[in-house]
Amino acid sequence: MEENEVCNICNNIVEDDEEGLLCDECMIWKHRTCISLSYKTYLKINKSQEPYHCSPCKSNTSVPLQSPTKDYTIVDVIEKLNDMDRKYPI
Repeated sequence: MEENEVCNICNNIVEDDEEGLLCDECMIWKHRTCISLSYKTYLKINKSQEPYHCSPCKSNTSVPLQSPTKDYTIVDVIEKLNDMDRKYPI
């Protein structure tokens, strides 16, 4: 850990012998105790291969929405066009 690794909650340096987590999104260190993380959860996160994201970054991360898709046949399209012709006659 570099000597300028400061917890943005308590503004104290996160020392090598302290329990701190680095957010993979904002690259900011936080002490485990400053974010009220249990020791068990801290160990799980440290051993995980998954990236860690702090709460503010989790809130800002949007999950891409997938719209439902439907396969249309030519019959579906013709029916829709006929409906439109009935609704909006020229």
